[in-house]
Amino acid sequence: MTQQLMYKGIMKTDMQVAMKIIGIILVLTLVSESISVVQNSVHINLKNRVEFEL
Repeated sequence: MTQQLMYKGIMKTDMQVAMKIIGIILVLTLVSESISVVQNSVHINLKNRVEFEL
C-alpha cells in the first residue's frame, strides 16, 4: 500500500517536472523565433536603407 502511494507521488512529481521542462522549451523556442524575426527585419531595414542612400 505505501509503495503504491509512493509510486503515485513520484508519478505526480515526474509529471510536474515534465510539464515545467516542456514549458521552458516552448518559451525558449518562442524567444529564439522572435529574436530571429527581429534580426531578419532589422537586416532587411539596414539593407533597404543602404540601397536607398546609394
